[in-house]
Amino acid sequence: MEEFDRTMKTKSQLLIMLGLPTFAYESTNTEQVSDEFRKAANRKVLPFSDCALLPTLAVLLVIGCASCFGQSPKLISFTVAIQAAGDIPIAGATSTLISINSTLALTSAAVSDELGRARFTNLLPGDYTLVVTKEGFDKLTRSSIVIKEGSDSEIQVVLSTASVQKGVVAVPSEIHPTDEVRAAAESGNLHPLISGIKSSAEQQSGLQIFGANISDLRLGTFRFNASYEGVRAREFEVANTYVPSLASRNNASAPAASDQEETNRDDFKDPTARVFELLLPNEHLLGDWGGLRSKLEKSGITPRLILVTNLAGNPSGGRSQGVTAPSSIELSLLFDLEKIAGLKGGSVFASFSHRWGKSLSAKHIGNTFSTQQIYGFQTYRVIAVSYQQKLFDDRVELRLGRFAAMDDFLVSPYNFGMMSNAFCGNPFGIILSAPGMSAYYGTWAALGKVKPTRRSYVMSGVYNGDPKMRDDKYHGVNFSMSGPLFSITEAGYQINGLPGDGQHLGNYKIGAWYDRSTLTDFESGAKKRGSRGYYGLFDQVLVPWGRPGSNRGFGVFGSVTVAPDSRIQQLPLYVTAGASARGLFDSRPRDAISLGVASGYFSKDLRHAERNGRPTGPAGRTPDRETIFELTYRFDMRKGAYFIQPDLQFINRRGGAPHLKNALVLGAQFGINF
Repeated sequence: MEEFDRTMKTKSQLLIMLGLPTFAYESTNTEQVSDEFRKAANRKVLPFSDCALLPTLAVLLVIGCASCFGQSPKLISFTVAIQAAGDIPIAGATSTLISINSTLALTSAAVSDELGRARFTNLLPGDYTLVVTKEGFDKLTRSSIVIKEGSDSEIQVVLSTASVQKGVVAVPSEIHPTDEVRAAAESGNLHPLISGIKSSAEQQSGLQIFGANISDLRLGTFRFNASYEGVRAREFEVANTYVPSLASRNNASAPAASDQEETNRDDFKDPTARVFELLLPNEHLLGDWGGLRSKLEKSGITPRLILVTNLAGNPSGGRSQGVTAPSSIELSLLFDLEKIAGLKGGSVFASFSHRWGKSLSAKHIGNTFSTQQIYGFQTYRVIAVSYQQKLFDDRVELRLGRFAAMDDFLVSPYNFGMMSNAFCGNPFGIILSAPGMSAYYGTWAALGKVKPTRRSYVMSGVYNGDPKMRDDKYHGVNFSMSGPLFSITEAGYQINGLPGDGQHLGNYKIGAWYDRSTLTDFESGAKKRGSRGYYGLFDQVLVPWGRPGSNRGFGVFGSVTVAPDSRIQQLPLYVTAGASARGLFDSRPRDAISLGVASGYFSKDLRHAERNGRPTGPAGRTPDRETIFELTYRFDMRKGAYFIQPDLQFINRRGGAPHLKNALVLGAQFGINF
């Protein structure tokens, strides 16, 4: 055996010296294998006989000699991009290239990295057969792969999930990996598949084996109950986090038409959950932050860092022409108390931001509904600090601390794809009619949510409605509790969001609020305490397309907000409507195009008071109506690590100040998920 090992070592080193695809063998005496050969062996383990190697070595020696005279063909690099349904990269998949020529048969292999890319180097030109294997997926074989001399190339393949129980994902409690998987794990290409994996990298590696990507799971405790061949079925809990503050929402991949991949699971979390992944990008521009993110997540702390910029200018209309670019950078931290202190279902969330830049609407146009959703609170501030507790298998959720009402209420994923503040991240109308409504700033609050059925929920929140809380001079740390009470309740129902349902996902919500703030009668000037209002909103996928789970399709969305007392409420009626299509092109499956219309109808009493000499509007006379038309296209880059979103808006004002003309707005939104 020792003699055989020495022979194999010599032959393997020869292959490496020639710079050609290498082979490895299994030996009981691995200590005698050289370091160079061990590195080659890590790329693939393929047993073969010594007799079979001799003619191959003879051919390789001929090629090596020919290269000395400049006659060898140019060696080529080749990449296989491996994905699951929904453009999810698969890490740890083994790709094998088999070259069959008239005189030569070579085999080379590579293991895909965390981006799903398996890279081959030093390949000879010719025809190849590609074989891709991965635990939990069906084996893929593709013949007639032509690798040509003169240029490197890349192909993309999609693996089908192996047969498991419909609607659930298999996650093992005990794993018995094959020698091949174990070798890949030892080489660092694949995390060991053991129970209790905690970090995001380990979660992704482990779950991808069974056809799921942790980046696509909604936040909270996500349970899998399924069986897998040779694995005892058990409940496996995974914690993964994302927080829907406004800047973070705008870095989310545009929701456009379909949420079906996210919701075709038994314990789908509806989009009002405080902590959730709403089509969250799979990638971070800076990767794992040098390992820091994984270490933090393993210890129970999930960080997020988002940068968003809204560049916009009005070439015509408004008061004057100009360009502005308000921007925001936001850091959020979620502390999983189950990991940190063993408190199941408990978490603490904190977020902070710094904003800068001017508003195009305020500086140049003079309209009410801001063209740039990122504008507001242009300073550094604490956005939210709160404690959340989930109970009874997540059927009940309780939260206490400082947070905004609009983090949870009046939420539709479709609104996140727009740039105008008329839509994003919530329909704007309630802000003018209810001064106690909070958005993007934390105030003392308590919230309770109950899910009576798998498709429905009811939630209520009470908030300190003091509008002084939003003043920039406090930087989010005004802890006063003297403000009036603001309360709001919402009920929601979802269709086609459970296992076995179709892909025509729909969300339907209704709500009501009561605000104890003191308002002024526009006509008489008398003070009145208390006002109320109602709203409804929906989103519905109409035409899904692409393969199942691709999240591509066409959908519509809309909302209506009613403030019934026009004597004291500025905006009695506010309506939004729109349509969105995601993945129009096969080559751009994550891009989305959206068209939206928002229209606000101002109080007749307010306009009458202004005509009688009681000016109340900041820009002069209040218009009868203001309507925003927006068309936008979001280019999702690097699987959501950043996006570029050209945007077109037209602002139409009927009535009001004659010097404020209808405005055309051209701009773009940029976002980076670090």
